[in-house]
Amino acid sequence: YTSAEPETAALPGEWRNKCNDLQRLMFLRSLRTDRLIPAVTSFIITALGQKYVEPPVLDLGEVLGESTPASPLLFVLSQGVDPSEALAQIATSRGMLDNLKSIALGQGQAPAAEKLIAEGIIEG
Repeated sequence: YTSAEPETAALPGEWRNKCNDLQRLMFLRSLRTDRLIPAVTSFIITALGQKYVEPPVLDLGEVLGESTPASPLLFVLSQGVDPSEALAQIATSRGMLDNLKSIALGQGQAPAAEKLIAEGIIEG
């Protein structure tokens, strides 16, 4: 725990030349689990490329084109992600902003969400 970034430090002695990158990850996993995520990210970038550690850009227009009244869009989001503005822009461009319904699920919101889903099934 003396190094702030042990995943970038050279292994001591003969281990420096004996271990490949995957074996270095196993050492790190055994000794410094707090640094495993940055080390695995670096390993993936080196082995496969940067694109495998970056989230894909969501094109809502393309996703909307693939949806139908029988297969509506439901978003399950991570903390800090908010597609509301992009959805409002698409709804506005199609003259459907008044039909856009949104609800933030939290304590006590399940009945309201179930009601919106039931209305969506009936009204489209």
